[in-house]
Amino acid sequence: MGYIKPANAQLIKGLNQQLVLNMIKKEGAISGADLAKITRLQPATVSKILKHINDLGMIREAGIGESTKLGGKRPNLWRLNADFGYVIGVEVLSFELRAVLLDFESKVVAEHSESLPKKITSENIADHIHALVRTVCNAGRIAMKNLMGVALGVSGIVDSEDGAIKFSIDLGLREHPIRDILEKRLNTQVVVDNDANAAAVGTKWMGCGQDKRHLVYLIVNERITGIGCGIILNDELFRGTTNSAGELTLSLPALDDLRHDEASSENGKPATSLTMTNLIAMAREGDDNARQTLVDLANVLAEEVARILDFINPELVVFGGDIVEAADLILEPIRSEVKKLTLELPFKAVTIKMTGFGQNAVAIGAASLIFKQVFKKTQSAARHVFAIPGTKRNKPVGFSD
Repeated sequence: MGYIKPANAQLIKGLNQQLVLNMIKKEGAISGADLAKITRLQPATVSKILKHINDLGMIREAGIGESTKLGGKRPNLWRLNADFGYVIGVEVLSFELRAVLLDFESKVVAEHSESLPKKITSENIADHIHALVRTVCNAGRIAMKNLMGVALGVSGIVDSEDGAIKFSIDLGLREHPIRDILEKRLNTQVVVDNDANAAAVGTKWMGCGQDKRHLVYLIVNERITGIGCGIILNDELFRGTTNSAGELTLSLPALDDLRHDEASSENGKPATSLTMTNLIAMAREGDDNARQTLVDLANVLAEEVARILDFINPELVVFGGDIVEAADLILEPIRSEVKKLTLELPFKAVTIKMTGFGQNAVAIGAASLIFKQVFKKTQSAARHVFAIPGTKRNKPVGFSD
């Protein structure tokens, strides 16, 4: 008769714990009996797991459920303990920082954006983020010791394994070990990733892509010189060989090159530079030239979406960045143009929409990177729960040894 080796038994125990924790996250308030039915684990096993993760403080009682048709004692319900730990997600832009504080149920507790007087540099980036983390913790009325981690979303190529910004045109950084610097400053886990990758994970984790296996997230910001692209394939983030998948080297026209008004200086160039904010405001006020400029921009973006549909064939394409403010003005023109440019089958299979997280999409997505690892259905992925910098990264903290 076969037997389970201790190492394998331990792995199975950890997997079962992760399975139950994920079901509680997904279902909200749920009883042990229902967990046993859904996970197909023995009721006694589920009871032991619930006791263990409750002792850790990861879940809490959430009232009493309804009894079955056969009657009997009404069951206790369980849900995640929102106060177990918190995560801060930060989007790092060249002249602005956007941050959100999420509790253990992935609910936004506080948010803060901050314009910077000077451009981000390798010398000041850690100082700015450190100060921002303190500000957000104060806004959420939590102590920094209660942070599970801080996650950054930055434009450019990022090595998520070593937490370094390999190359960012927007930030002017190259080979910058931001994770190691911040972990020493903040004394908590720090995760760094590309902004579009972070937003894509956030969309999959807690946004409109939760039930989608293949999705693409596109970031179009004020400085329209290219598109940031995050790709989820078969439920997993696709990074490519050098972590540069999705770095579309596109030369999108500047808004000034698309504008239709006649205001110009003596040399024939626009007298004032057109910003996304101004353009949207003008369009909403009924300016026909501004509306046509947005349509022209929609056509340019549609060309790229059509290429993505034909090449990747995703179920969902989500736009984020500054362009979300123009959702009601530009989304339908994009869809209409994509329909003309792409094949019929991939177009019928895809949903094209704007993110529901607004300007916080990257920050929320960055925070999701930590939650995703905590809840991932492998024991080793729990290593980010209150991991202390300098300790072994492959030791799961908060789960059975």
